[in-house]
Amino acid sequence: MFSKNIKSILIVAMLLVMVLGYVVLYADCDMAVMLAKTGYNISTIAGGSGDYDDPDEFIDFLINFSSASYNHDGYGITYVGNNGYFPYINTTNLLTEFYSDHAWYVTAQNITSNTYYYDYFYNNIHWYTGPMEAARDAIKLDDNDVAIVLGHDRRSSTALGNHPFRFDYGTSTFQFMHNGGIDDDIKHALYTELGGTSWFSSTNHPSNWNTNYSYYDQFIDSEILFHWIMSNIMDNDGDVLSGIQDALTATVDNIVLQNDFSDPYYQDDYWHNVVNFVLTDGETLYLFRNGGNSWNHHLLSWQENENNSYTVKTQTELENGLNQFDCVVISRDEEPIVYSNFLEMKIFSEGSEGYNWDSFPLLVRDATTNEAVDIVPILQTIEPFDDIENIFFEAVEDVLIYDYDGFPYQWNYPSYDIQSTRLYKIKADPYVQRTLELSGTRMEADYELEYSLSPYTYQWLGYWLPESQNIVDAFGDLWQYVEKVKSEDWYYNKCSIIRGDPFTTVSWSTENKTLEYGKGYMVWFKDTSPIPNFQWTTSGTTEEPKGKVASENFTYTEKADYEVIDVVNIPSNVTEIGVFEDEVCVGAVVVEDSCAQILVYSDSANRDPVPFNYEIVTGRGFSTPIKDYLVLNQATGEFEPSVIISGRQGYSVIKLGEQEEPENIVSRPVLHGNYPNPFNPTTTISFSVTQNSDFVTLEVYNIKGQKIKTLYKGIAEEGKHLVIWDGKDTNDKSVGSGIYFYKLKTNNKELTRKMIMIK
Repeated sequence: MFSKNIKSILIVAMLLVMVLGYVVLYADCDMAVMLAKTGYNISTIAGGSGDYDDPDEFIDFLINFSSASYNHDGYGITYVGNNGYFPYINTTNLLTEFYSDHAWYVTAQNITSNTYYYDYFYNNIHWYTGPMEAARDAIKLDDNDVAIVLGHDRRSSTALGNHPFRFDYGTSTFQFMHNGGIDDDIKHALYTELGGTSWFSSTNHPSNWNTNYSYYDQFIDSEILFHWIMSNIMDNDGDVLSGIQDALTATVDNIVLQNDFSDPYYQDDYWHNVVNFVLTDGETLYLFRNGGNSWNHHLLSWQENENNSYTVKTQTELENGLNQFDCVVISRDEEPIVYSNFLEMKIFSEGSEGYNWDSFPLLVRDATTNEAVDIVPILQTIEPFDDIENIFFEAVEDVLIYDYDGFPYQWNYPSYDIQSTRLYKIKADPYVQRTLELSGTRMEADYELEYSLSPYTYQWLGYWLPESQNIVDAFGDLWQYVEKVKSEDWYYNKCSIIRGDPFTTVSWSTENKTLEYGKGYMVWFKDTSPIPNFQWTTSGTTEEPKGKVASENFTYTEKADYEVIDVVNIPSNVTEIGVFEDEVCVGAVVVEDSCAQILVYSDSANRDPVPFNYEIVTGRGFSTPIKDYLVLNQATGEFEPSVIISGRQGYSVIKLGEQEEPENIVSRPVLHGNYPNPFNPTTTISFSVTQNSDFVTLEVYNIKGQKIKTLYKGIAEEGKHLVIWDGKDTNDKSVGSGIYFYKLKTNNKELTRKMIMIK
């Protein structure tokens, strides 16, 4: 698979290094991957016609590499079967079970005792070939049906750990190999953000090497980086692309990772903050490279072979080299996808039904002006372009076009320009992942708008600073003029109450109101004169964004804009609050304190507005309606009996009244939250119907809108009903981890809620 001359080349390289008098750290690491296309396995493609498509050469390369440098620090090879199964090795019986279904063939130096794992002779072959020969036999064994093979040779002088690292999530075993190194301050920040020893405990996400590590410098940086990426994949409900991007662009402990990973540097004889890696979930390869295009080290490349396989390799160049900041996705059954400028790419994740409030700090522009860029060429990067009606693009009012019914057209636009300084709201098809690739140069931090901003109307502003900052710091001296700010996930409103109790609301607080690079915000200025020469302020203090916690018991559809309801004096036993309009949930919040902010996506257009009503979740997760509530009179500062009418106000504050007794909930159909949620593998779903609810169906759908199973179909008596779902589809086959929806249909009503299965 690999060049027959690699050993001699490496020996010559080592001699040159010795003559120069120093050793470049990390340059001696290497990693390689073989992937068989669907319907094939590694053993059946052995002996291909190319130079890089033979598993024998794969093994020979790693053996030769280790023997040439006599790398006691170890190497590792793993494999995954065609069914996605990762076979775990029993290290106790390693020496006697070479040829069984094992995947973890390693040698590793124990830095503390200066000894080696598996340091022995096997069939008169020294330690560095024994495990490799066992790996060779296992990979070529037809019975093992090997689909993916990963190999890594590590050379380092600090910390324990061999690649490939592994991490179980859902039904998959993720694996990770890394070529490069990150600075200690980043390594420490990621370790701390993960939760330190609690994250790596034996009951949570143990290290592959030692569950007793107590400090970050006892881990190799690659393993901490891998766990950080996996934590972000988990936060994105298993969306790998979004998880990788979030991990590489986050702000952690005042460190802007996007800046550090966008600018690797050479110092003290080695490259810093190089994060070239290969990640796989057992089915698909994800490659990323941030090494500079002109470097001799840290290359990463791939090629498609004639024998129905792919090869990935570092150090030497294959047919398709990754440029700096490229991300390549190689699937077993689809054509590879190359994403350029991955750190700046916009990703609209599958399953995300809301609007993305985005801006475009990275666009092609000239040296002196923020050049407007035509909308259509950028949107053509979203494939397929003929399905563009699933994406909505809304900007300032003079760009937005309405039809005669008052609704915006879906892409019946003339050719409009977009600007990096503006906010745009983009909605993608929730059943298909969409990506928007951008190219150009990042805006300067001190860029000033060339036009004035008018007060008493929302200005749609993009945020182009690379640092995430608190709202107060980002506006700087202009903060005194800010009255209201709308974000995709939160709302700010300066308190204007003239009297009343000295309570606070989420909306009045600036806590956790963070502006993020590449996002957009609606800003309402209160000054009587225009705001000239607007620019964002770099305060030097960063703030890590706090993500919006998703409701487990209420399902609603986000719209391009929202109303805001602050709830105060919330009882301590309330865990979630949902807002309903015409029996349809239009907003919800997970309660974390005695007050909470609900973004309400009402549907009052072209019909008579109706009052909102509320449900709360306590205890075992069943929702209960609220009998009454008090509304804050913002002129007097007093709470009064009243109602909130959809579409009549932008912001309200309420206190909840008493909850109804569960047995009285028969005035309308109700679909309650399932319990437990998340669940594995069974969960209880409950619904209540009235005496007028003739025929009832309860069905489960996956995130693509495909029906999984019908749980109930027929006449339901008045009252509450419980149905248990065992996590299986119509064919009695267990479904995988992920997001599912259960839908109740009765008469003309249709109610939907979300649930999550985690295995």
